[in-house]
Amino acid sequence: MVISLLAFSPACKAQQVALAENALNEEVKSAATISGLLVLGAIRQSGAFSDHVVMTAALPKDWGGNEICISMISADGLYEARNTYQVDKNWNGGVVEIPYPTVYAERLLDLKPNELAISTTVGDCDVVEGGSIMPVAWRSKEAAVSSTVSLYANGFGADEVFVYVGDDPNSDPVDCSIVGNGVRTVFDTICEIDLSGFDPSQAIEIEMVRVSEGRMSPSEFIELELGGSH
Repeated sequence: MVISLLAFSPACKAQQVALAENALNEEVKSAATISGLLVLGAIRQSGAFSDHVVMTAALPKDWGGNEICISMISADGLYEARNTYQVDKNWNGGVVEIPYPTVYAERLLDLKPNELAISTTVGDCDVVEGGSIMPVAWRSKEAAVSSTVSLYANGFGADEVFVYVGDDPNSDPVDCSIVGNGVRTVFDTICEIDLSGFDPSQAIEIEMVRVSEGRMSPSEFIELELGGSH
């Protein structure tokens, strides 16, 4: 897999995003809860993985002073977290490290890259429903931001899943992979998308199509924010 990197300015910053609560809201369950969501998250892929828990994101300047909601779930649905963060009001845009003081670090580090989905949206977790997803980088050693993004989805038993990226009517669809290994109660489909040709200051529409027994389901639309200042 070839991963290109987008350089964002200013460089990676620390302590510009903080948890809204004193402790991380996370749990390991004995049985999974099925959410029914089609897309569970989006992660920027990395060519070099850290051996410790670290999460970074490119956040636009106009997110300064806002709350953001970060949800995390494993493919088997047994690990789940949902936390509201506060972005500093003086945030000027760029790449920031997002604190993740988990007590389940060993469990998270044991998960393969295709076994964890992270969804980041604007707003308080108790209020926000849906909205554009901001891909984050998980366990990446690189300060730059990868342009290769993986969407994590529930194929709901589809034989084939593919996506159209952007609004070019002549663009070719991108085939998604239906992953069969391991327990995948929550998501089983990964769509790897190259966003290197897109303006990072503009949201990108993703059209997802599922095919079952030769029949196409109605298209589902997801919007990705790339973190450039508007």
